[in-house]
Amino acid sequence: MGGIEQSEFIVNATTWWAGDVVGVFVAAPLVLVWSFVDTTHWLKRGLTVTSAILAAFGITVLVVSMSAAWERQRLQLQFSSVADLAGTSMSKAFKDHTEILHYMEGFVSSSDNMTRADFQNFSQRFLQNFSGLQALSWNPYIYDAERETFEDSVRAEGFTEFTIVERDENGEIIPATQRDNYVSVKFIEPFEQNKSAFGFDVGSNKARRAAFENAIDKGTVVATQRITLVQESAKQFGVLAFMPVYNSRTAPPDIDTRRANVRGFMVAVFRGGDISTAALSSFGAEQFVVQLRDTSAPKGEQFLFENRPETEGIRVLKEQGLFGGEENLTTSFDIDFGGRNWVAEFFPSREYVATTRQQNTWLVMVAGLAITSMVGIFVLIVSGREERLNALVMDRTANLVKSERRLGQAQEIASMGNWEFDIENGTFWCSDEVLRIIGVKSVPERFAIDFLDDFLAADDRKRVRKQLRLESLLTGPTNFEHQLVQADGHVIDVIQHVELVTENGKPTKIAGTVQDISELRKLDRLKTEFVATVSHELRTPLTSIKGALGLLNGGVIEGMPPKAVELVTVAHANVERLGRLVDDLLDINGIMSGNLVLKPERVKLGELLQHAADLSQPYADQQNATISVEKIDSEVELDVDKNRLMQVLTNLLSNAAKFSANPGEIRVGLEQRAADVRVFVSDNGEGIPEDFKSKIFGRFSQADSSETRAQGGAGLGLFISKEIVDAMNGNIGFDDNPRGGTTFFVDLPMG
Repeated sequence: MGGIEQSEFIVNATTWWAGDVVGVFVAAPLVLVWSFVDTTHWLKRGLTVTSAILAAFGITVLVVSMSAAWERQRLQLQFSSVADLAGTSMSKAFKDHTEILHYMEGFVSSSDNMTRADFQNFSQRFLQNFSGLQALSWNPYIYDAERETFEDSVRAEGFTEFTIVERDENGEIIPATQRDNYVSVKFIEPFEQNKSAFGFDVGSNKARRAAFENAIDKGTVVATQRITLVQESAKQFGVLAFMPVYNSRTAPPDIDTRRANVRGFMVAVFRGGDISTAALSSFGAEQFVVQLRDTSAPKGEQFLFENRPETEGIRVLKEQGLFGGEENLTTSFDIDFGGRNWVAEFFPSREYVATTRQQNTWLVMVAGLAITSMVGIFVLIVSGREERLNALVMDRTANLVKSERRLGQAQEIASMGNWEFDIENGTFWCSDEVLRIIGVKSVPERFAIDFLDDFLAADDRKRVRKQLRLESLLTGPTNFEHQLVQADGHVIDVIQHVELVTENGKPTKIAGTVQDISELRKLDRLKTEFVATVSHELRTPLTSIKGALGLLNGGVIEGMPPKAVELVTVAHANVERLGRLVDDLLDINGIMSGNLVLKPERVKLGELLQHAADLSQPYADQQNATISVEKIDSEVELDVDKNRLMQVLTNLLSNAAKFSANPGEIRVGLEQRAADVRVFVSDNGEGIPEDFKSKIFGRFSQADSSETRAQGGAGLGLFISKEIVDAMNGNIGFDDNPRGGTTFFVDLPMG
């Protein structure tokens, strides 16, 4: 019937028929759901299906609208990329053409006696390679007194009729009227095509004169606004570009000197249309419409060139209807040509828009409607199973309640509760057993990762906070004990197990358990009291035995058989070992019962360190090790418990001697830092096994726990040392040495 173009018939037919078919599928679920009004939940089901279909339909409309907008933007971006390349090529072409004058100016400046043949030979290379270049000419600057001499010199070359000419009001060529100066065309190439301009005084034209006077003052290339060339045969505007040449060969520094020393002008005759056409030839003229304008010129004289009528292009894409919109397709480029501001505007041709634009929007629409119909059918089917799912949910809920009740009973029997802190959201949750242990009925508003803060015993607060820091938990799960003050003031002992929960390597939660171990602590106290009693009871006889063996070992009885001396030596060594073990057990008891009391005094740390090294050297000699003291500042003084710090240092030194290589080399020293003092003990042994590093400061911890281990000891020394250093508000740790061995360090605060 002629209502639809033949090229668009298939798209329109597919769109209409596909739309009708999908529309039936969209409407079918609505018809079905509202037909069964006698079912129990028909209203709820009908609203559910309808709302799902309307939501999907709304999303489809939104997506189609966005697709249409995106398609317009894609077209604009795709054309902009083409226009950018074309505009860059066009801008470069104009720049290259003006560069010709600089080369010509250099040629003329270097030649005082330039002949017509010289000019012809030099200009040919440019005329052959630049299609937009209409002509090149040399126009000397001639004062009126020099006119006759100038005309005679040109006539002497064989141009017997030569004279300086101009155009009259009717456009006819006539001899130039008398004026102060002339800028006449003396040499011009190609000569035959531009013969009509030979001898023409460009100063006779107002626009040309304004351009070359501006060029004199600036000392660079200046172009005229659009003009109709003397030699123009086609309907195309031209432009003259003037490059001044001075007698001094270089542009004088000031305007007055330039005006007094001007020699003439190298003039290039350009046709903007030819330059533009050549620059755009590789891009396909059918792709766009380009218009070139001189915005420096008066309003009615700005137009320079267009490759095709503006009506064949689309500046702004405007679409009507529900999915319509508007997109500006015009791209502009500023071109500086001889001091004038030219603007090239590119916008796509109708052929480009027709061949480049994709028909994706209707496909999106059909697909969206199809999805809408499938959503409706899916919701219709799913809603029919609602009762069954509800029954299943109720059954699972009952099972979950039963499981929670059993878990609660188990937690109550074990007096253990669990808690969880969400790092990202800052929310805290805990089980009812945690609340019962604390003695509150509900979670206080201030609960967070430091949820026990209000209930912590004052002596435990700093230590617990340190254990719950994120940087502490990054090293792995931790267990620690402390006391809680319940809401009614009753003090209980608890143990916490805390660990970090990560997802994809990122910490997300902190989870922990709290267990009331008050009854266990009572048993521990009974055990501690028993150990203390036994240790004290053992110390008295051990002291006597040690004294007696010491006398025997010291030779109080003369003439003892060698075998007896050997047995006495072994017995004395084992009594000393047993005495140290009893001392360690007493220290452990004191630490575990909270009876570790420090007696700080002002101590010269260097002297104490030297004394510790001297006391430890005999034991080091037994292990074939030497102790060297270095980096000691005798003026460093600290307030510390002298005896306890000595205990820590001798323990570190004995460990270093015990585990050094054979022969052993032990370095000990101190370093004063900004806020603390570091004491270090370094050995050259095999180092600490990787799997033992996390347990080295634990009670009864030994890297080799077998019955046949090479080194003796109960594994209490480093645990006791850590407790002493912690009580001094210091820090104890270790580092692996680059060449083997380990360096233990103790950092003590200056304050």
